[in-house]
Amino acid sequence: MIFNIKKFNKYKNKSISKFSIGLKFFNLGVFFLLSAPAIAGVFLLISLIVSSSYSKINYFKDKNNRIFILSSILIIFSTLINHLYHTGDEVLSGYQPFVNWIGILNWIPYFYFFWAFQKFLDNSILRKNTAINLISGSIPLLFTIIGQYWFDLHGPFKAFNGLIIWFQRQINPGDGVTGLFNNSNYAGSWLMIIFPFIIACMYQISNTKIERFIVGTLISLVGTFIYLSQSRNALLGSILSLQIFYRNKYFLIFLIILALLIISLISLNDFFKNHIFFGNFSNTNLNFESFARLNIYKESINFILERPFLGWGSASFPLLFLSRKNEWIGHSHNIFFELAISYGLITAALIGYAIFSILFRSFKTIYLLKKFSDKTEKSVNYYFDKAWWTATTVLIFSQFFDIQYFDFRIGMIFWILLSGLSKITTQIN
Repeated sequence: MIFNIKKFNKYKNKSISKFSIGLKFFNLGVFFLLSAPAIAGVFLLISLIVSSSYSKINYFKDKNNRIFILSSILIIFSTLINHLYHTGDEVLSGYQPFVNWIGILNWIPYFYFFWAFQKFLDNSILRKNTAINLISGSIPLLFTIIGQYWFDLHGPFKAFNGLIIWFQRQINPGDGVTGLFNNSNYAGSWLMIIFPFIIACMYQISNTKIERFIVGTLISLVGTFIYLSQSRNALLGSILSLQIFYRNKYFLIFLIILALLIISLISLNDFFKNHIFFGNFSNTNLNFESFARLNIYKESINFILERPFLGWGSASFPLLFLSRKNEWIGHSHNIFFELAISYGLITAALIGYAIFSILFRSFKTIYLLKKFSDKTEKSVNYYFDKAWWTATTVLIFSQFFDIQYFDFRIGMIFWILLSGLSKITTQIN
């Protein structure tokens, strides 16, 4: 018996040691994800290997993992069939089989990361620390935007022979700020993600003036830069963040007003595009008849219906749109349309079901379960869990109208956020 206890303690200490090492690499990966994604990827990969080496949890026990395994099989099968079918296909002139296979990396590896990272997001304290690392690692974005907008400091800036690139584009008339990103919509998306977490920091600060000043400054800067990014997705997402975070009985009224506002923008485009507030969004074209997104969505649905079961293969949308409309559009501007076009409706439905089931169950856990609310309503960690759900929701919401997911940084943070939500649904702390 004594021998068995010693053996157990030895194994337990070894597991704790591995967890600590994995957690350190995970936190480093989150911290460097924005500023040095290649380096962050190495840290996160190491944390995944460490996490997998000591875990005794059955991967297939989680229903979501089983769904993702089935989705992976369908993705690989679709890719193989389309690789064979598209060879010499005139409809997809310029089709490159290599790109089709590379597209798998946008999904299947993340399914495993989703499971492995749950160990480092197992409770509200770990999730709060991850959120603080994410905010801290986002400070370079704020400084690069300040330099870009007020000091005309632009790049691109490269380090380690191009391993790290901060694009820091020059702002032309009508463009939004990009900071170290290549595109203003990506910058707006990242700012939108960290916005709820910075709000949650308000509940952690003490009464010292310096802490209130720092958090207040961060909120002001992020809010201002979301506007300066001229990203409609980020602007609506930040407004939605406030309404979700400060959930109240007027939330439904807000959604109705927001819907009416969007309809008004569409109907009264000529008036609003010259308005003092919306004037900065100079590339906004909301005339209903010339609304480009509606045409893109219409064609996307047609492509899906033409090949609903296995899709057309990864990165096929721009080639399809070019062949039908003689115009180059990089993607379908809706993540689930993109999935269905690439790999079929069944795959899109399975992945969508897993994502939204996690979203709905975590909402129930955070907002509706009395036991959870009574236990943690006054806890700082509770507000970070609310922020976690809010950031995930607005990020998913934004992918219905544009796709930033294929940027490694945003794709990775999406699955980290979803991984944390999955733990919220299974453990109340």
